[in-house]
Amino acid sequence: MKVSSLAARLYASTFLLFAISGIGFYVVIRSLASVEATLEERSSDHIQSLTSNSQASRQVFDLVTRVQLLEQTILYSESVLIEESFNIGEQLQALKDLSENGDFGLRIDEFVQNFHRFLGSSITLNQVIKELNKLDDRMGVEIEKLDFEYTDYQLERQGAGLAFDHVFEDPMNMIREAYLTIGKKIASIRTRIAPETEKVLIIEVEKELDILMLHLENFSVSSNVYQATEFNRIKKQMKRTIIKYKMSLRKMKANLDQRWIVMDDLVESQGLLLNLVKSNEESVKSSAVNLKLQLEENVAQSRTQVTIVTFCALIFGLTFIYIVVSKHINKPLNRLVRGLRKLEDSDFNLRIDLGRADEWKSIESAFNSMAQRLKESYNQLDTEREKFNYLAHHDPLTGLSNRLLGTLHLKDVIQANKRNRKMFALLYLDLDQFKNVNDSLGHDVGDDLLVNVATTLNEIVSDFGVVARMGGDEFMVILDKVNSIAATEAIAKSINKALRQPYFLNDKTIFVSSSIGICIFPNHGEDVDVLIRNADTAMYETKKHGRDGYRIYTDKLTEAAKQRISISTGLHNAIDQNELDVFYQPQYNLVTGRLVGAEALVRWRHPTKGLLLPVDFIGVAEETGVISEIDDWVFGRVSRDVESWLDAGLSLRDVRISVNISGQKFFSTELTDRLERFKQEKPHIVALLTLEVHEQDVMKNAVYARELIQRLRDKGYKLAIDDIGTGRSSLAFLQGLPLDYMKLDRSVVHNVSSGENDFAFVKAFLSLAQELNIEVIAEGIEEELQAKKLREAGCHVMQGFMYSYPLPRAEWEGVLYDKRGL
Repeated sequence: MKVSSLAARLYASTFLLFAISGIGFYVVIRSLASVEATLEERSSDHIQSLTSNSQASRQVFDLVTRVQLLEQTILYSESVLIEESFNIGEQLQALKDLSENGDFGLRIDEFVQNFHRFLGSSITLNQVIKELNKLDDRMGVEIEKLDFEYTDYQLERQGAGLAFDHVFEDPMNMIREAYLTIGKKIASIRTRIAPETEKVLIIEVEKELDILMLHLENFSVSSNVYQATEFNRIKKQMKRTIIKYKMSLRKMKANLDQRWIVMDDLVESQGLLLNLVKSNEESVKSSAVNLKLQLEENVAQSRTQVTIVTFCALIFGLTFIYIVVSKHINKPLNRLVRGLRKLEDSDFNLRIDLGRADEWKSIESAFNSMAQRLKESYNQLDTEREKFNYLAHHDPLTGLSNRLLGTLHLKDVIQANKRNRKMFALLYLDLDQFKNVNDSLGHDVGDDLLVNVATTLNEIVSDFGVVARMGGDEFMVILDKVNSIAATEAIAKSINKALRQPYFLNDKTIFVSSSIGICIFPNHGEDVDVLIRNADTAMYETKKHGRDGYRIYTDKLTEAAKQRISISTGLHNAIDQNELDVFYQPQYNLVTGRLVGAEALVRWRHPTKGLLLPVDFIGVAEETGVISEIDDWVFGRVSRDVESWLDAGLSLRDVRISVNISGQKFFSTELTDRLERFKQEKPHIVALLTLEVHEQDVMKNAVYARELIQRLRDKGYKLAIDDIGTGRSSLAFLQGLPLDYMKLDRSVVHNVSSGENDFAFVKAFLSLAQELNIEVIAEGIEEELQAKKLREAGCHVMQGFMYSYPLPRAEWEGVLYDKRGL
């Protein structure tokens, strides 16, 4: 059945009644058409503007983020600068093309101009820094030449029978000290610091350069003409280098001042651009309100026109016209107005149904389509805002709170507990030897492990507080619902126990442990920085005492932390300054009484603290990563010692030298390549060396460790597992390792004479070793009763203070020459 249109009905009724009625209804139809056209046109413009501003908002946020990241890397990688600046340039052009707003285009142009200024300033600053690096290297070479000439001058005096000239010893040292101070301060300028600090540092560097110039002026030698001429030539070269250095410093100062000004302009233009985007969003919302008001105005005008025309018509058609208007106009219009008011209140879920099949159907479709599109656009904006907020406060890998949100939450907890002085606990933890997992299995496996650890921490802590990932393998736990130290310790023990369980990742079995530091509010601090610092200090105390546990902060730990920093700083220079040494502790076969080997043990001859044992610095070396360099140094020293003994005619038959390998070095990718090169260069030494790896390090990645040990044995190296009895390995696990030697830890040796369980363990262990044809060495023998019990159990090779302390190289060589037995 064909539905007649609203216009046809009105024209038919008016023709039947009065001609004047037709004019009135014609005006009504025109009004409705105007309402529909206005609604369609304005809603289309509104949605297009909203979509455009939504895209601009997302791109502006992305652009600002990329520029901020670029600012962080600008002084370190020129290639990153060039590539990222090209990408940002394309994005800026695309962003400008996206909007037709003139002010927006001006803000984009202003941002582009400031960005190009920032780019040019950064490139110039990088060039100045490179120039300073070259001058610094040149100055170092010239100082070495000056030192050489001065040393030659002293040797000439000594050859002539003259006393050693001490007059200029201090100037040479002061020249080096001033040179090193300049290098440190220049390195500090390259970090992201305040402009006032940069100016102070540059002034200090210029002052040090003046001091260095003064030392050069006062430094001279009185010797033969050629030597004095060469000495003065080097001094002139250094003076020219210092003058060039000062010129580069002035350029650097000018560029730094200009760069801070440019960065301020760039930040200001970023803010203006973001404010303009926000203003455009408010403008779009305002236009929706204006659209509603205009439609209401148009509808009101239509009603007025209908009323006037109808009243002017004959009285006889009033009733009929009223019925038609009420049914076909007022009712749909009222529903449309209610829908527009819902839109004004940001309720986009309403869909109107006018119940018509004529022109009102088009208006109904246009309104519902506009409401749907507005809903989608606003939902998209809300989703983007929530996403930005989530990414700013959460770790993208684990989903935990990040450092920012974690510290904010800690600050809120402190404020909530300050008034009533209510206690709560803060735990700071990291994973022990996590670097080994990344180095041996890759960062993907390391990321999977972090996700598993985060899940475990959440399961344990969720009822007592919150967990935040502070970066890398470090986590912070805020126990704001715990009000006793005993409960805090119980949770810490639960975390240690849970993380100690094996993880099965990428077809590999991985063992990890955690070191936890605990501090209590308000006993150990009342602000965020102090609490985190003290908890971190307690965590490092845990690492110092063997890891896989927890420590509660005490005031004494602050001094220990300072001492640890001092040790860490000194270790970086210990290798270069040749302060390390190797001692050898003999190993004897108690059946034959013969010397069968020695363990190489590192010592540190500290310039102020004297001879330091490994327990004083190895823990810090492992934390800072210097342990890998120490391993390389010890291996090189031992191999050179062995070669010198062979060259001297010493027989090392049946004498093995053991070298300890740390977990970091053992799982590093370079180990096998380095040992392969050493074998090709000195194959005659490889057979005399034994590589020792700690049991706990092997258990961190048991499957990979087994494969690595087999590869090293295939290359001709002998392998030993040290500290048996301290880790979590079982006899079944040890049975699967392709070893040459196994060493009982001193803790097992200490208890073997008094504990039946330890004695039974040793007997079972020795029995297994005998079946596997693996020789067992007992270390830490201090009493005759210990040695007797071990002989009864079947162990015959031992080392310890009872037989010999670790010996310096000269004393150890005496033992080798005499082949002294027990």
